[in-house]
Order: sequence, then C-alpha cells, then structure tokens
Amino acid sequence: MVGFWVRAPIDRRSVGTPDYLREGGYCLAMGGLYLNAYSLTFVGEMSLWQLAADPEADKLQVRACAGCSVWQDEAGCWWSAREPADSDAELRLVPTLPVTSLGLFVLREALVDMAEARGYEAWVRWGEVDVLGLLPAQEEDAFVVEPQLNLRAVREQYIDVHAMLQFRQRMRWRVAGHLGDPQLHRHACGGWAVRLSGTGPRRARIARVSSDELVLEVGTETISVSPQDYALVASVQNVAAWRGNEVLRRLQIASGTFTAQGRRNLYAVKARFSAGADMVRTLGLQIPLPGQAQVTINPQPIEVQVRNS
Repeated sequence: MVGFWVRAPIDRRSVGTPDYLREGGYCLAMGGLYLNAYSLTFVGEMSLWQLAADPEADKLQVRACAGCSVWQDEAGCWWSAREPADSDAELRLVPTLPVTSLGLFVLREALVDMAEARGYEAWVRWGEVDVLGLLPAQEEDAFVVEPQLNLRAVREQYIDVHAMLQFRQRMRWRVAGHLGDPQLHRHACGGWAVRLSGTGPRRARIARVSSDELVLEVGTETISVSPQDYALVASVQNVAAWRGNEVLRRLQIASGTFTAQGRRNLYAVKARFSAGADMVRTLGLQIPLPGQAQVTINPQPIEVQVRNS
C-alpha cells in the first residue's frame, strides 16, 4: 500500500503516538491510504461446466480426469471454466453476483487466458496469477531481470465492492541461456530451474543435469526433461558466489532495490506500486468471462481514509 502523511497538533487523542511519529509538538497522522488493489465489478451470467465427480474425490484426480483446472464450490460441486474431457459434465449458467469462491476461480482462469491471448506468459499458483512480459526484461552480465505482475482476487467485507484485485510487482532473476549449456552445470545442482518452453513443471529443484538430460525433483518424484527447455534461477547467494558483489549490485539496481549510487532506494515501494499499476493497465481492464459475463477493473486504486476517533 502507499500512504500519505499529514502534520497534526498533538492532543490527548495522540497519547501513545510513537516517538518517531512526533516532531516539535506535532504528530505525523495518516491522512489516507491507497491500497495496492483495484475494485472489481462483475456483471452477467457465466457459462460453466459442472462435473459429475464425487464431492469427496481428490482434487488432483478430478483435475486429471477433466483434463483442465477444476474448482469445488461451497456446496461440494465440481466446476470447470473450460469444457472438460468428462462426457457427463453439464453446461450451466451461473450468475456472477454475489461473488463466490467459484467466481474468483473463473476470474483467475480468465486472466490467464487473456494474458496468453495477448502474447504474455501467465499461470496460476497457490490461488494467485503471475504474468511475465508486460514490461521489458533487462540483461545484466550473465543474468536476466524480468518484471513480473502478481495478482490476487479477494473478497473484502469491510470495503463495499464486489471484489478486489490486489497487485504487486516482483522481479524474477534467471541466468541467461538454458541449462543445456555445460558451463552452467557446476552451478546448477541443488538449485532451481524455471521453464522457458515445453510442457514440464513450471519451476522445480534440480537433481542433476547434463547436456542431454535435466532431472527435476517434483514432490517425491523425479522427472526427466530437456535441459534446453529450462533456465537456472538466480538468487542473491549464487550471483554473489559466481559473479561477485559488483554484479549483484548491478542486478539490485536493475531491480530497483538500490539506486545507481549504490544506496538503498527509499522510493522502491512507490516505484513498484507505479510499475504494477502500469502492468495492470497494459494487461487490460476488461476481462471477459465464459458466457455473457465480464469483470471490469476500476483504474483508480482503492482509497481508505483514516480519521481520528
């Protein structure tokens, strides 16, 4: 969130104000907060597939049978936003209001579809949507710094909106090139790989690697994939150990953590807020849902006014 502070005289209501918020007989009072979130407006009816799966079934099994992402609503029914392989599934109309966990699931799927249709890379992980490619990546030394938009759709009982879309800008660091390069192998074992192409897991720990095979740890299993389809994830530790502190500093400057003078960037939060807002606008403010339904993102961040009691 981004806050705006105002000076106010200290009175009995400010008793207990921390010393760092006091200044010469005045206190610094919060005048308003802009949350890193936009309000969402849902309209219309969604066309969704209701599956014939048992309410007690395992979600991974239901998803495997359907061949697509699935969601179980509060009543125990299984749903999909895409036509499943299950021939017993029925197409049903579902109102978008009031917004339920099912509606938020459909919104996440729609965000991924919209991003991919516009040429960006997008995926859902732990109930959040990540999008790459909305802002250009930067190359520094042997590394690539990629701005990544993180989106989370939530319902908030204290704010009078259908739902909120929280946004954050993150920076993904990876080694340039792919893991088929023998020069990267001695830095790779025990590290993490991120998918560049293909259909393997998006991100996984590296068990072993050669020019012909990359073995990844996925849960309790290991799988073999092409090393040309993956890049090595870069962390603060392996950047410093491999290329030195000067290269690490350059990556931190490119990420906005430090200024060009090597000092900590005091405006990093504001810059990430602005960049995140730009990425949301680039992605689009009108999100079509399956059927005759749509979600609109209000381009004005949600503002919360703070008053003295």
